[in-house]
Amino acid sequence: MPDQPLVSIIIPAYNTEQYIEAMLQTVVKQTYRNTEIIVVNDGSTDGTLNIIQTFCYQDERIQLLNIPNGGVSHARNIGIQNCHGKKIFFWDSDDIIEVDAIERCISFSQEINVSSVIYGWSNRFNDVNAAPEESSLNKKYESREALDELMTHFIGHSYDDINMWISGKKGLREGKESTGLSHIMVDTETIKANHLFFDEGLSLGEDTKFVNEYFLYEKSVGYLNACLYHVTKRSDGANMTSLGNVEIMMNNKLKLINARKELDKIAEKRGFNLHKYWEGTMVFSILELILRAAKDHRVKYKTIVPYIKNNDVLTAIQNYHPVKGVKAIPFIMAKMKLSWLLYICVKCIPNGIINRLTM
Repeated sequence: MPDQPLVSIIIPAYNTEQYIEAMLQTVVKQTYRNTEIIVVNDGSTDGTLNIIQTFCYQDERIQLLNIPNGGVSHARNIGIQNCHGKKIFFWDSDDIIEVDAIERCISFSQEINVSSVIYGWSNRFNDVNAAPEESSLNKKYESREALDELMTHFIGHSYDDINMWISGKKGLREGKESTGLSHIMVDTETIKANHLFFDEGLSLGEDTKFVNEYFLYEKSVGYLNACLYHVTKRSDGANMTSLGNVEIMMNNKLKLINARKELDKIAEKRGFNLHKYWEGTMVFSILELILRAAKDHRVKYKTIVPYIKNNDVLTAIQNYHPVKGVKAIPFIMAKMKLSWLLYICVKCIPNGIINRLTM
């Protein structure tokens, strides 16, 4: 490899003593050696810190930053402030990485002349990697128009996306990409020149905001069709915790509306209408919250009222015009301000029927 720039790996760690040793093994064994490994111990209360310290003694490239618990976004921001590499990988302390991941990303970026690389990934269940997640991305995004198009895969759902789903022409996740930072090599200069940091006010969806804001400033992105990263699925992870608590999920969705609106303003200054590519997300979230609330006997309808009556959500549902189809019925009821009736109906309909209607 003719050019081997310094690469920064930023790893926030909080109470992952069961996983972090295996993860750090795949990091220190990377075939690309010119790296600084910044591990931010985010106030762990288990044996995580001891494991990190053991690796520090064995590999001088590892820099331990020991901070009070402040959340993953705060930990990553500390990492950004202390990194010196030309490229950054944001990896999680409970996942697994192919040992040639960095080498392949750097080689690919030089081969097609891009500053950022998105690469393939898979989920990991009980220490076994599942099949790689499918992607609809192309090899290279370089012009502003191409990068704007790239963002439509990450920002959310449009009205057209929902209508395609209602009519059975497209799956709801079809053409959409995970916003996880763990499978994107980003450019340090782009981040620091534009003062990009993770939103510490978001407990979920922080990657969504960061990734899309980053794309608004990035000049070139390549897609490497190779599965290099494996995400450990944990029952106690942040995503699973949110899914199990309707109120937490609702509050996160409300915060994400404001975060996306901030991105709208940045995009507008660059001549790009970003809003139309995610306004359908607010509409679909009404149905999602009703489904989860109605099937959880602990949750009353009033729990999700703050979302349904949010001004941005009300505007989105009134501006949405669903196509004809059985799946359109819930959206029509929401438009008619009959979400409460939909909640009651869902409580009475067996799960099997609900699952068939929403597939």
